[in-house]
Amino acid sequence: MKSSSKPDRQIVINPIHYSVIIIYALTRLIQFLTNTNELWTKIWHKVVDLFGADDFNMYFFGTTVYSVFFTYWFFGGIFLIFDYSQWPEFLKKYKVQSGTNEPVDRKLMMRVVRGVLFNQIFISIPLSYLGYYIKKSRGIQESIFDVPDFGRVIYELIICIMVDEIGFYYTHRLVHQKHLYKWIHKQHHEWSAPISITAIYAHPLEHILSNVLPVGLGPVFANSHLSVAWIWYTLAQLTTLNNHSGFHFPFFHSSEFHDFHHMKFMECYGKLGLLDRIHNTDKLFRKSIYSYRHRILYSLKSAKEMFPDKSD
Repeated sequence: MKSSSKPDRQIVINPIHYSVIIIYALTRLIQFLTNTNELWTKIWHKVVDLFGADDFNMYFFGTTVYSVFFTYWFFGGIFLIFDYSQWPEFLKKYKVQSGTNEPVDRKLMMRVVRGVLFNQIFISIPLSYLGYYIKKSRGIQESIFDVPDFGRVIYELIICIMVDEIGFYYTHRLVHQKHLYKWIHKQHHEWSAPISITAIYAHPLEHILSNVLPVGLGPVFANSHLSVAWIWYTLAQLTTLNNHSGFHFPFFHSSEFHDFHHMKFMECYGKLGLLDRIHNTDKLFRKSIYSYRHRILYSLKSAKEMFPDKSD
């Protein structure tokens, strides 16, 4: 017998509010621990010393090594180890789509690895090189050693978040159009239950339009210092890796929204959900059990334990 009762709604933190709150909380914590930017300045200077106090080395080589490769493969690799080994087993309870990729198919996984490396090497690296000369043409007004205050960091990160949301939402909807989907976006949707490293497994044109430009244009519009751009690139990479991970872990940003997109294809085009709400492209999601689960988990209980599927 089907249950007619609906789970009680709890207070849900809007994703855009969550992003701003987390950024603010982190920066305030850093301020408290670093005694007015002192530690942050020291860390950044060590990074500059590592790559060499040269604008080209930092903007091109530093960004390529850190933002293009290290962040993606280090954190994506952590997810991938579990996807492939299925250890530790207790993490399975946090899967959004239970029973999928247990374990991930090795041939499909290697296909994703090759596709991602192609996009990173032949798309992201040249665009990183181009980005340096765009920045140079506009004039690099600050020394690479200068570190902006945290008020400016927050301001520029908010600009980056909004530019990314607008850019990703509309380009994502564009590649879902019938003819573009067939020739471009279908590759990404080979995974109806994605794993973390499928985040930029996409046609090269889509990688430019939906992955690189929305993330890269924010620092351009904000004329961000490189240190702020690196913070933003890190946040953007971690968010998209988590959104494609197939897991909804406690204290992490919920991946339920984007996972629902991979299941249903024609819903939930954005990252924060703000434009989806405005354009009503999340109506099925809001009626589903996944909308109840789309929240930060503040205990070790899984979202499915808190809001179980309706059973016969």
